[in-house]
Amino acid sequence: MKPSVCPSLDVEALEIPVHIEQNGVLLCTALISQPTVKGQASKWALRRINSYYERFAKKLLRYVNTVLRENALSDYEYRTENGFPFFPYELRSDFALSFNKEGVLSLYTDVYEFTGGAHGNTRRFADIWYGDTGFPAAVSDFFPKGANYKKLLTDVAIREASAQMEAGTSMYFDDYPRLIIKNFSNRNIYLTDSGMALFYQQYEIAPYAEGIPVFVVPYNGETGPFQPDCKDMFTLRPLYRR
Repeated sequence: MKPSVCPSLDVEALEIPVHIEQNGVLLCTALISQPTVKGQASKWALRRINSYYERFAKKLLRYVNTVLRENALSDYEYRTENGFPFFPYELRSDFALSFNKEGVLSLYTDVYEFTGGAHGNTRRFADIWYGDTGFPAAVSDFFPKGANYKKLLTDVAIREASAQMEAGTSMYFDDYPRLIIKNFSNRNIYLTDSGMALFYQQYEIAPYAEGIPVFVVPYNGETGPFQPDCKDMFTLRPLYRR
């Protein structure tokens, strides 16, 4: 049967555990959760998406088995020689499926790393995919042609941050309006059911305690961001790439 233009997709997790010891001492651990996409899409589309996450997982595994392991061993030797306690290093990746409708798939992956300090650090990676082709979507695909989507998104983020500061629900650095604009990245965007989510990495616009700030810009049929709609995505809106 020929795959649907707007296929139904399922995402499962492939758990990859890592446990590294040397001379009976636990140096570091890792647990990588790799997204695996299945469904009614063509095998080529599924292969493109799954190959991306396979490469991402392999990159994390190489990092754990080389850099993280070597740094943990060096830290262990230093602490042992100086009588300090050693805490095993850790890396963990978890993904969240944020949108899976109308032939469009969006998810983000948080990679947490602990290297013996006061606390660990997390970095987020986000992706938006077209299910019929397996190609990534561009942020501009969800806005009118030529729209200054960066300004639209950052304007909303600045207004939301200002409101949160005034209400005392969140804390940002003093120059957060400038930092929101300066640290904007097309890679730091994913879709949700209610809108397009713009996020910032830890420390980019706020202290560590604020985690990863996220600002959701509601869908808007005129100014954008456009909400994915299977029935007109590939006909009435030529801005969507196939």
